[in-house]
Amino acid sequence: MRVGKAPQHDQRRIARRPGPALNKAANVDLKRFYVGNDLLAFVNALFDQSSDWRTAWENIKPGTVEGNGEAAAVEERAEKDAEDAVLAATGL
Repeated sequence: MRVGKAPQHDQRRIARRPGPALNKAANVDLKRFYVGNDLLAFVNALFDQSSDWRTAWENIKPGTVEGNGEAAAVEERAEKDAEDAVLAATGL
């Protein structure tokens, strides 16, 4: 392909995708996937409202627990207390 105007032009090669050319999809009805303006607006609003949650989700660090592990510690204490109660009931 020639680029520029004569006499100052240059020969350029246009990059092509390797392999055979893709054919246009046949019998595709995109209208059946369209949800309508009302539902589209509603979903877009939900997406915009969830920006804080999405940011927090994307910034989760491996191994972190909500509340610095307090919930896990409370659950562990409750299990230990239940075991102690069973042992006390059996006289041990």
